Amino acid sequence: MQDHYSTMLGARSTDLEFYTRVMLAVVVCGLSFGLPFAIYHLIWGNPWLSAILLPVIVLQLVTVYLLRRNGFSRLAAAIIAVLQTAATTFFAFAVPGFSATYWLFASGVANYYIVDRNTALLMNVAACAVVAVFALEELADAVRYCASFAMVNIFLYSFARQLEKKMPSSTAC
Repeated sequence: MQDHYSTMLGARSTDLEFYTRVMLAVVVCGLSFGLPFAIYHLIWGNPWLSAILLPVIVLQLVTVYLLRRNGFSRLAAAIIAVLQTAATTFFAFAVPGFSATYWLFASGVANYYIVDRNTALLMNVAACAVVAVFALEELADAVRYCASFAMVNIFLYSFARQLEKKMPSSTAC
């Protein structure tokens, strides 16, 4: 799989195969959970929520195809990360109550799998800030949400950093 991506990333073939497998796992997980919710909202819930979920699902299917055909792409990883973070942030606004904010934890974890740790942290902090300021009505809820989201991100960021130190021959995605 040594191709233009490996030259662009400065990564070895085995690294690119690893990133491709990780991206496939993240996308398949997103499809496995996103599709049932899209169908549910289309039939019984809010059809306009499906209108947001279905394009994300289509993009994930396209990503699976491209990953299988071309292997890892940093651009594809960034698109998936931005799209899923934007969609889960939107759901925090669209679904009344605190429960929709839980999906940001899942997308935040996925970000550390598919983009570099600094980009993941930046995206997650931005999503948390938007949700805390604009979607959560109670200040106490916003503080609790930000504290727990910060804790998860500190753990993930630290783990990603330690993993990079442990595997110096590997280039981070």
